[in-house]
Amino acid sequence: MNLEDFASRIGFMLPEQYRASEKNKVKVVIWTTTPWSLPSNTGVAYRSDEMYSLVFYPTSHTDSRVYYVVATKLVPQLELSLGSPLRTLTEFSGEHFENLTYKHPWFGERSQSFFHSTHVTMDKGTGLVHIAPAHGPDDFLLALKHKLPIVSLPCFTYS
Repeated sequence: MNLEDFASRIGFMLPEQYRASEKNKVKVVIWTTTPWSLPSNTGVAYRSDEMYSLVFYPTSHTDSRVYYVVATKLVPQLELSLGSPLRTLTEFSGEHFENLTYKHPWFGERSQSFFHSTHVTMDKGTGLVHIAPAHGPDDFLLALKHKLPIVSLPCFTYS
């Protein structure tokens, strides 16, 4: 989604200098301990009672900048991991995720949702958790609650 659309959905009035380009994209930075399950992604979990930040690299060009969403408490940890400072454009409540959707990074035809979940923690990661119901108990319970599909990849064995 582009920056202006994202800002309007979270109720943030963009300063004029950030409205200039349709090339500005917003991406969520998700946390997973099971990267092999990414093709099975059916949602992103968040905490409605936490604050999130819209950040960017201050050195990137303004005509095509990428903005990232991450939990506000975890921005310093992300900066350490990246080895680079980030600039915060705005902060917003996790409650705003309730009506947002995103496109799967590999399967763009899939429009998927965000879901509040108490299993999302603020001690590591990004405050946004990849949900793959066939690959974890918390994910599975969230899928049952929200009637999400259980997507599993075929398993191959070699003999």
